[in-house]
Amino acid sequence: MKRSEAIELAVRQAYNALGVRPSDSRQKLHIQIRAAIGVALSSYCNTYEIGAALNRDRSSVSHYTTKHVQNLKYWEGYRDIYEIVSTEIEHNLQDHLLQLKIDTLNTRIDKLLAAREELINRLNAEHETT
Repeated sequence: MKRSEAIELAVRQAYNALGVRPSDSRQKLHIQIRAAIGVALSSYCNTYEIGAALNRDRSSVSHYTTKHVQNLKYWEGYRDIYEIVSTEIEHNLQDHLLQLKIDTLNTRIDKLLAAREELINRLNAEHETT
């Protein structure tokens, strides 16, 4: 599964956990859900990835994260939505993104081992000619 697919799946699962269908509506509930998902994803993704998953501009995502603390205090209903969404996002993304990091590290290790082997062979070849 690609990173973008994992992010989109996490967003769908967050909506499912809330029992709400994704919408571009400007109703308070939908705005709160998008803001909560955007903030929850910010630990795992950049603003461009989050914006693509939420069908929003990256500046909207930045706005969500900037206003998060204030929203938790003063925006009625937001805290409950955020708690549900953040748990769901963490559950869905953490394992996938850790596996991606492991895969990336394994690829780097393989390249370093190949470079090491090449250097050893070159060193051995130089010793044989002298």
